[in-house]
Amino acid sequence: MRAIVLLIGLAFVSGCGGSKSDAPVDLSIDNPKKAEKEAAASSTDIETPENARKLLINAARLAKQGLVGKAAEQLSHAISMNPEDPELYIARAEVYGIMREDASALADYSTAVRVRPSDSSIHNRRGFFLLSRNEYTRAVKDFSEAIRLKPDSPQAYNNRGLVYLSINDPKKAIADFSKAVKLDPKYADAWNNRGFAQYKQKQYKAALGDLSKALAVKPNYVNALNNRGLTYLAMKNYDAVVTDMTSAIAVAPYELKLFQARRTAHIGLQDFASARQDASRIEWLVQLAALTKEIDRAPTSYDNYIRRGIYLAEGGEHEAAIRDFSRAARINNSIPEPLVERAKSLLALNQTGDAIRDCATAIEISEQAQSVLKQNQAADSIRESTAAIESANAQAAYSVRGDAWMVKEQYSRAIADYEKANRFDTTVAEAYLRRARQYEQAGNAPMAAADRKQAKAIDPLRRL
Repeated sequence: MRAIVLLIGLAFVSGCGGSKSDAPVDLSIDNPKKAEKEAAASSTDIETPENARKLLINAARLAKQGLVGKAAEQLSHAISMNPEDPELYIARAEVYGIMREDASALADYSTAVRVRPSDSSIHNRRGFFLLSRNEYTRAVKDFSEAIRLKPDSPQAYNNRGLVYLSINDPKKAIADFSKAVKLDPKYADAWNNRGFAQYKQKQYKAALGDLSKALAVKPNYVNALNNRGLTYLAMKNYDAVVTDMTSAIAVAPYELKLFQARRTAHIGLQDFASARQDASRIEWLVQLAALTKEIDRAPTSYDNYIRRGIYLAEGGEHEAAIRDFSRAARINNSIPEPLVERAKSLLALNQTGDAIRDCATAIEISEQAQSVLKQNQAADSIRESTAAIESANAQAAYSVRGDAWMVKEQYSRAIADYEKANRFDTTVAEAYLRRARQYEQAGNAPMAAADRKQAKAIDPLRRL
């Protein structure tokens, strides 16, 4: 279980009230070049606290878009303007954490503590960071200091309880979770965490009570549903397991553990057909988890998002795939691949206008790259190889856009794009045949005959 609560005040910082979902992040975009242009336009060199705050807001937007390196630059600039603002250090620490530059992150958290030592929330944040890096002893110290500074902080008690749970001291964990829910009876995360601790202690009745309270406060809370399902599983109440896990899956369809628990329950109920369905999904999710792990290791690598997006698209998960391709485009807006792949998924969802737009942008990027290559002084072999890649990228974009024009019944545009894509298959033959019918309806027999002849040449087996 991963049920950590982080008090946050910035748009790009994310805490969790339970396990982290493997669902791709929703970061869809309109224009992959827009973020950097806006960042350049909004930056300022006038050193005032007000402008430092503007840079903080801009950095939050950049980080959300996946441009964490640029976010760190903006925050460093802001800190130079106002070095006594602890929120700037906290924000940069969060960005460094995303970048896995842990030493820099911890240094910034510590500077924030030095600037404002009596702020309980800063100790709580540093403690959360240490907990996320398995630095349990140091995390306990920070959470304890946060409690000393603010004895009525339910978040600090909850987080310290998580440390005790992580080091297998459930009694201390339960004591801290109990204090948290006493301070805030509507604190769903703390009810969930105490319920899980009770489950680990095999106190199943108490666990069910706490987990049900968490769900009463926060319906469809995935972690609470999962933990209550696990408790029912330990009690061999398989019907209840299926009910809870199915509800959780509806909210978090990429959580492997939910399907694993439900499959076990189906087997317990001797519902083997449903168990096989879950097994198939589990196999698919195992590979997805591996791809997600690569993203966790290198969250700024656009290649990882493209790979996961393609896998999701192949599995029919086009909305999730679009989010991954969008993230890749944000991280690197000078490559066409994520746009072409996103266009394919948009087309699969019948969002033809957006697909055409993405293809047009991809074509523009590829053609600009080819133009630069013509002026490049690199070795001929390197230039030719790169030019071939860019040509293939453009052809892929023309091909997808041709399919989009087909959907919109604009056959002349489709044929023009297919020709630029050097594509001649049954779909292209169908485009010529449909345009021939349009010509016939318009009374243009010669053009219709020419298109039928071309369709036959491309697909000799086609009945015209």
